[in-house]
Amino acid sequence: MNSINEARKEDELYYEGPFWIKADTYKDMMRGNFELIAYKVLVNYDGEPQEHYNKREFTHKKLWAKDFSDSGFEYYHYPRGRVNIYKGTVYINLHSKCNTPKVIDAIIKEYKLEKFSQLDFEIEYNDISQGSHYNFEI
Repeated sequence: MNSINEARKEDELYYEGPFWIKADTYKDMMRGNFELIAYKVLVNYDGEPQEHYNKREFTHKKLWAKDFSDSGFEYYHYPRGRVNIYKGTVYINLHSKCNTPKVIDAIIKEYKLEKFSQLDFEIEYNDISQGSHYNFEI
């Protein structure tokens, strides 16, 4: 009897974590002239970490203080966001002004999510008229 082995999305591994969109100006970001600074943690389909990391140290504020404190900017200067995976759904959290195809495509590419078409994607952002956890200065 032959058995067929097939790849199941539940067996795959994915990346999630916080990021910044580093650009000189908002217009530069809109034109696609930006760098994505990403911190990634390997997780499974349900969003369970597959490697040890300290969640308390994985905040934008603490990562910026550790790696970019000499930049002359605060952690909220550049647009920032976070990718989370939960039960097969990718949640991309960011400011609504950053919800553009160029930015979303860069996030998907950086977190290596493009090959996982079986995942559902949800873009979540705060309404700019009500303020945002992800406000930025550029």
